[in-house]
Amino acid sequence: MSAAPRLLRRVSQRLLFNAPPPSSRETVCLQCRLLATRQSLHTYRRRPVPVPQIRYNARLGQKRTWMDVIGSEIARAMIKPIDNTPQNPGIGVIGALVQYIDSEIGFEPTTSELVKAFELIAKDPLVAHILKNDGNCYGVIRLLETLSLREDLSLVRDDDILAVLGGLETVDTSMGVTLAGILLDYIRRTREDNADLLRAGFEAVVATLTNTSDFAKAIGFLKAGADTYGTEVIQPKPWWHLLDRVIATDNEETLLLLSDSREAKDPNHLGEFGVLHGLLRFYLDRENTADAKKWWDQLKPAATSITCKMIFGYAVGHPDDALAKSWTQQMFDELDTFQSDTDDGAPEMELEEGELTPAEDLEIMKAKWRMTQGENIHDIATSLQQISSALKVEMINELVDFALWRKDVDSAKFMLMLATQSRVQFNRRSQILQIRLGMLLNDPTAAMAAWEGLKYYDDSQDSNEETLDLLRLMASNVQTESYIIEQLYTEIVRRKLQIDASTLSLLFLWSLKKSTFVRVVEMISREIVNYSPDDRLKIMKAIGEAIGHPDADLLSTWKLYQALRDLFPELPLSVRRDVMEAFFHRDAPELAGVVFMQMRHSSNAMPDLDTYIAAFRHCARLQDYPRTWEIHLQLKIDPNIKPTTELYNSIIWAYNSCNHPNPAFDVFRVITNSRQGPNNDTLSLIMTTCGLGKAPAMKRRSGQIWSNFKKLGIVPTMNNQGAKIAAWCLADLYEEAFKQFREMEATEGVRPDREVFMALYSEYHPHRRPELERWTAKHLPEVWEEIMNDPSEPLKQYEGERPVWFKNGPPGIF
Repeated sequence: MSAAPRLLRRVSQRLLFNAPPPSSRETVCLQCRLLATRQSLHTYRRRPVPVPQIRYNARLGQKRTWMDVIGSEIARAMIKPIDNTPQNPGIGVIGALVQYIDSEIGFEPTTSELVKAFELIAKDPLVAHILKNDGNCYGVIRLLETLSLREDLSLVRDDDILAVLGGLETVDTSMGVTLAGILLDYIRRTREDNADLLRAGFEAVVATLTNTSDFAKAIGFLKAGADTYGTEVIQPKPWWHLLDRVIATDNEETLLLLSDSREAKDPNHLGEFGVLHGLLRFYLDRENTADAKKWWDQLKPAATSITCKMIFGYAVGHPDDALAKSWTQQMFDELDTFQSDTDDGAPEMELEEGELTPAEDLEIMKAKWRMTQGENIHDIATSLQQISSALKVEMINELVDFALWRKDVDSAKFMLMLATQSRVQFNRRSQILQIRLGMLLNDPTAAMAAWEGLKYYDDSQDSNEETLDLLRLMASNVQTESYIIEQLYTEIVRRKLQIDASTLSLLFLWSLKKSTFVRVVEMISREIVNYSPDDRLKIMKAIGEAIGHPDADLLSTWKLYQALRDLFPELPLSVRRDVMEAFFHRDAPELAGVVFMQMRHSSNAMPDLDTYIAAFRHCARLQDYPRTWEIHLQLKIDPNIKPTTELYNSIIWAYNSCNHPNPAFDVFRVITNSRQGPNNDTLSLIMTTCGLGKAPAMKRRSGQIWSNFKKLGIVPTMNNQGAKIAAWCLADLYEEAFKQFREMEATEGVRPDREVFMALYSEYHPHRRPELERWTAKHLPEVWEEIMNDPSEPLKQYEGERPVWFKNGPPGIF
């Protein structure tokens, strides 16, 4: 044979594999003429692992690849100007002030600059989001201290202080509590005559204390403020905020304290209605109907239509709760008495035009209850004439809304038709309900027509919820036409609205199917600028799920990953690991290797122990030696990883699957010298390694390793026994394997079971399997009977099977 073809094959294989040079002992297989080492020489049963082609034309060693083309495309999308919200200039001023005061770096801003910075922060529409950052809160505190030392704090306007106090009501950090306390102390000392400022100061302090779950101090502030300033300053708002937070944090002890508090039951604060409302919300949210009913019996005289709605809603949402059903029915039976009691005690409120009175509201609720009990919608519509002399649009809206919630399309359409025939003038809410009805009927044309009809109402621009809700509904349906989404999104951009993370996730998934990649990057880039870390993580996970979708095109998924890295520099390790595993699952180990190497060279997402284990196991599944060697090399030079036995076992498994026993033996030596030492999984794997090392390794090493494990006190399991016997088959020593199986009970003291038989059968010579079956049926009848009675017929899977290299590791390492 000429030496030229051999040299060409050797060079091409080294270039493609990018692996270390093979050993000097080389030969050429006469059948398939592929370069192979002595350890991977196949018999007539086994083929050596062929030289793999770089999948999907991704030749990573070239100077110019399609990855570079994708990178340039993403760069063009990112360079395109997008209407992002810039950082508030006031933050830069307070940042310079903090640097000057704390670190004596830079210059000290002037008084006019500080006052202007405070004004810019206060007038920012996202002031609440700005103050959620501890650094910004600290900067504002330093600003106030500096102006106080200069005796220029009076230059700060009342409106700006009110805006900052309003933004602090959603802050849940200790720095926010400190800032609210400083502002309240300043107001009490210098601007106590301003009741609005004083009220806002108390509300901000109570809100921040409540948000940080410091309920005792919040209650103390409310009581002290009520005793000092009265109801003009301490109004129901902070009490209700405290109650909502107590319920949200599942703090039953504080809730019971409020129920016994004289100040909380004051009609000018929560009142008995508020206490009852909070108790019912708390226990009904936790599906504790018995305790909720107990408090209802005690405080029923203080109830209003709002309370009845809560009980009714719980009963409708829990149709299997018999107590809730009987409680609701009893409430409606006592409705007349209850209404008169409610009207006497309820605060008088001026109703807007078309709004329902409490009595009408309760009657509509009773009509909804009748709908849940299966009563005909025509009878319910007839009873509406008895509620009021004229049919009100809100009556129709309430019933239509309830029917849509129950997905009762026929009832909703009937009520809208009744309103049209009765010449009821629809309002804005009616248009919204028609939008929902169109979406429920999967009729985007009707939904869009109803949305466009909103412009005919005077208050069409006062609220943007309808447009956002419609976009959310439209984006959730992949079949929605492109022009509809574009029209809605263009309107949102024109109004400069902020899309929440859930809606953006739906819009992203829709855009993957219907829009261009550049458009997807533009939308995500515009929206995530002002997202919180939690919201940004939601978008990362949504993109990661799209990358892992099995039906997605590989080129598109790689482009998505590139965009993910560019859009989110803080991309965490968990998301990167999921992306790596997604490419492994897509049988693209080259791309998965690129993701791993990017993790390895990142500053904030270095691969951890679990990442290495997952990578090696995927390499074992795909029999990918280049990636196994590459990742193993990175592990050797990674100072942050403390290897465990589980990690070493995964490496041995990967090398075994790639038919490279020599590196597996090297890893085994490392395990034996480690502090943790080997385990039963290691024994099964190293037996397989000995089998792949052919007769010399099997005869010389397997027995010695087996006895050494016993000396260490590791009792071999049936899995170990099966792996040992199967290893003789891997070494083409079938007679020895059969002998070990026959003499197992005499030499090891245990009788072979089904697991050992199946391990031997799967690797045994196909022409000798009938002999194995006959011997097992005669000497191991219980094993043979168990296999024959198995309805899955486990032996049939090996009929006509093409033998492959070892793939499956011991169950313990999965």
